[in-house]
Amino acid sequence: MLSKVMRNDVNLSDLESQIQSLVKRITFTEVTRDQPLISTNLLDSIGVVDLIVELEKQWKVSIDLQQVNEREFNTVEQIARKISDHLC
Repeated sequence: MLSKVMRNDVNLSDLESQIQSLVKRITFTEVTRDQPLISTNLLDSIGVVDLIVELEKQWKVSIDLQQVNEREFNTVEQIARKISDHLC
């Protein structure tokens, strides 16, 4: 589960771009916003942890690893929406 933080300057498109940059740094691969990351093993378990650490640092959210799954956390778009939902 993500904990909420106040953040008024969040734009979903910008968030997606920043997540794409993080994924590129971790995987050395450019990804689209709807490209599967976990289900295709582009992000393995260590890559997922690396991404979560970066997301938590950058967006000041807390992500419960047990809530991370390929059904809800598989694409840049899904990840951005999860974070955006918890940023006010």
